[in-house]
Amino acid sequence: MLWPSILEHGKTFDFLSTTSTTSTTTTTTTTTTTTTTTTTTTTTTTTTTTTITTTTTTTTTTTTTTSTSTFYVY
Repeated sequence: MLWPSILEHGKTFDFLSTTSTTSTTTTTTTTTTTTTTTTTTTTTTTTTTTTITTTTTTTTTTTTTTSTSTFYVY
């Protein structure tokens, strides 16, 4: 037999196979916020415009590994 056997309490356990599954999920979220403020002064007719742009990027990576072993008992 190709697989190792283990005797325990009069039973034989034959190792058949191990299956490993790995999945990786990557999520990227980008948020951009733009704020514009305009101020007008009428005394000397001055207009000031301020624009602020903020960009936030978040990346999350999740890796999951699942292993399954199969034994035959007789």
